[in-house]
Amino acid sequence: MGQAGDLLQRFFLTEPTNVTLLLTGAVLLLGQVVTAYYVAYVRRTAENRAALEASDQVLEQARRMTNATEQIRTLLGSQATVAESELAYRKAQLAEFYGPIYAHLKVSERLYRLWMDHKLSEINLDVISLFRRQNELIADIICNKAHLVEGAAIPDVFSRFVTSTVIWNFYTTRPGSPWIEPHVSALPEAAFPIEFQQYIYTTTQELKRRLDELHRRYRVE
Repeated sequence: MGQAGDLLQRFFLTEPTNVTLLLTGAVLLLGQVVTAYYVAYVRRTAENRAALEASDQVLEQARRMTNATEQIRTLLGSQATVAESELAYRKAQLAEFYGPIYAHLKVSERLYRLWMDHKLSEINLDVISLFRRQNELIADIICNKAHLVEGAAIPDVFSRFVTSTVIWNFYTTRPGSPWIEPHVSALPEAAFPIEFQQYIYTTTQELKRRLDELHRRYRVE
């Protein structure tokens, strides 16, 4: 083995205490190395786990924010659709139903006061004819545009108006006697329902106010 081998052999055989100390130191050193590695490993694992958990939390928050944003966008879109639908409906109510009836009633109301005061005697038949025409126009709107009536039900005053004006129109069309006979005018059905006029005026003003409110809220030109 050579001189170096002999010396090493004699060291291990003659110096057991030294060998024990050497082995003990090596084991301790190895233990420290393993411990340090394990600690570093655990620390890195914990850091990685914390990072993953933090990343998961961020992703979850982002997912929630995305869902919330989509819900808000959907809600705003629904509200805008409802607003546009109501706006179109209110416009149609005023333009095709309440507005025209309101105008016809206003014209008839003013002429009726003059006519009843005998201030239009020279054109008496013409005024009566105009009243009939106004009645027919209003009845036509009621019959063909009933879907635009405000509310869930058609008010009773509509049928009362149509009944009374049909009676008026029939009797005032008679040649030579364009008036309603006393026994007919005494019938409740023949009386003009003033409530119809009041209803139309009030509802038209309310719908106009609502339409202006929608225009301001959504800045519609």
